[in-house]
Amino acid sequence: MTLCIAAACKHQDVPAIVLCADCRAEKGVAAYSEGRIGSNDAEKIREIGQSFAALLSGVPTKADELLAKCDQAIFTFERTVATEDSDIVITHFFEQLRKAGRLRRQELIDHYVAMHTIFSGREEFLKVGKSSLPESEYSEMLRDIERINLGAEVIVAGFHGSDAIIVRMDALGETHWEDNYSVIGTGSDIALAFLCQNDYSDDMPLPECLFRVYEAKAASQKNRTVGELTSFQVLIQHKGRFDISDNFFEQLKSKRRMLTIPSIETEEGWLESLSEEDSAEAEASNPEHALSSEQ
Repeated sequence: MTLCIAAACKHQDVPAIVLCADCRAEKGVAAYSEGRIGSNDAEKIREIGQSFAALLSGVPTKADELLAKCDQAIFTFERTVATEDSDIVITHFFEQLRKAGRLRRQELIDHYVAMHTIFSGREEFLKVGKSSLPESEYSEMLRDIERINLGAEVIVAGFHGSDAIIVRMDALGETHWEDNYSVIGTGSDIALAFLCQNDYSDDMPLPECLFRVYEAKAASQKNRTVGELTSFQVLIQHKGRFDISDNFFEQLKSKRRMLTIPSIETEEGWLESLSEEDSAEAEASNPEHALSSEQ
């Protein structure tokens, strides 16, 4: 699963969040070629409670299982009334998400150890593995365990009080409070580069936010694992969840800015030749280059 974007904005002065994802899921690699096998039927947006949603990236099963561990923390946070002590509530929410990440990673490690050794899980391996296995084998398994991550990333988005909340959990289980927007997936570097080109504010009108998000997603399709099909969902505080019409989507596509090389005019003498004196100075500063030239 590849690219997902969440971005905060306003719709008629009401907080809103745009959720966007491609629909491609990798199924494997074609034998005897570099081609990837994938489908464009993946649903990466998950509805949680009344006012929250999650975006998933990574191995599909691992992403869903990670989110399942996070569900209770999200439900509890959603039911908590926003007060002057909201910072304390949000800090607790973050810790509960991190706890869910630690629990999920523990499950992954236990499964890996059980499948690759005679031990039932990490705890038994650490307890008796060093005395039961050759040192090299024990050390190799420790390194393998250290490399195990969650295999997925999650964006949790919704509303708390009068604020739009966007939180990202990375594959290492760390939580990140995201200002304005968040991106996960293999095409995220391209999408972020586009989103960062212009100043951003969460007071941005919803139509402009949808345009910026779609432009970033479309640009990320240069990464061959990002699918062309696009899924949208819009959360509007106290009003529910919305899709966009086909006509509006066609308008987004028609207004997308295509990067082209501008016409650049030149004038006579715009290329300046290096003088013999300049060439001599260049060679003196780089003796190896001078020697190779003589040869």
